[in-house]
Formats: sequence, C-alpha cells, structure tokens
Amino acid sequence: MALPLHAEWGTQPNVFYVPPMSPSKYAADGRALDEQRIPLEYLESLFGPRTGEVLDTLERERQVKAEGGESELMDTLIGFKHAEMFKLS
Repeated sequence: MALPLHAEWGTQPNVFYVPPMSPSKYAADGRALDEQRIPLEYLESLFGPRTGEVLDTLERERQVKAEGGESELMDTLIGFKHAEMFKLS
C-alpha cells in the first residue's frame, strides 16, 4: 500500500515512465534489420497510445544532444547536470 506525501498540500503521484528506445534487430551476418527489437504494439500495450509520439520526441532530442545542441529534456532524463539538480542551499 502507498500513501500520498502530505495529501493535505494537494500533492499527487508524479511518477512518469519513459518507454525504452528499441534499437533494430540484427541479422546473423551483422546487418541491421528494419525491425525493432521491441515491437511498438507491445510498448503501446504497456505505456499507452501516445508511445510512438513519445519515442519520436526522445529520438529528436537525442539527436539534438548528439549534434552538440541543448536539450533540457535529455539533460533531465540522464541527469546531465546532476550537481545542479541536488544543490543544497
């Protein structure tokens, strides 16, 4: 059983799950196939109908970061600036 943290303050559960990126399957000769290791339909059964949209956003933001750009989303997800996230004042 779980209890809300200070329900009198109007807190709500704030847990969000990020669906896993699914790299391509590989053929026996090492070629990448045009088939994902985890089928989108299966991920949608776990995370809901917006899973494809979320995965597209993650891929775009990942590419931005890979090209040296700024991505607040990726910084948050990977804790890139973890020292700032837990700064004590």
